[in-house]
Amino acid sequence: VHPRYHTLIVDAASRLPWKDAVLSHAGAVVALLGVLIGPWRVNIDHALPTAHSLDDVWPQLWGLLAAILFVAWSARRSRVVLGGALWGFAALLPTQSVLVREDLIADRMLYLPMAGFALAFVGLLTHVGAAVLRRWPRAGPVGPPIALAMVLTLGVSTANRNLVYGSEAAL
Repeated sequence: VHPRYHTLIVDAASRLPWKDAVLSHAGAVVALLGVLIGPWRVNIDHALPTAHSLDDVWPQLWGLLAAILFVAWSARRSRVVLGGALWGFAALLPTQSVLVREDLIADRMLYLPMAGFALAFVGLLTHVGAAVLRRWPRAGPVGPPIALAMVLTLGVSTANRNLVYGSEAAL
């Protein structure tokens, strides 16, 4: 109803043809998921190119299909994985829909979806950990040192990555 929102929607709708927008956003979702899987991919300007044909994004579409199938397979074993993944994908919808923004992806688009995907990841780790303990009961004492190593590794990686944001030259 508000005229500024109307202008925003008309501008976004006219930026790309519908087909190109859908293809570009499919590639953008996979790129954002890649940032979650590989945090070293965090970038101030991803400069994701616009897709104009299926050839431009077919590997990303296969990756997206694989992620969806994995979530569907995992959902049979854990509702937490399903709930977290649904939360993550649903939270991506406002920024990765048919309306194209100036930048197809930005790391800030992951803030809310990351909570859902993190929940799904923890649910998956819990399920895998329980399966390992059922198979090898003596593996129980190994879990805490592995978790500590993960926390330390990710903490040091975060501290190193934050150094990039220390100055414009480093950035």
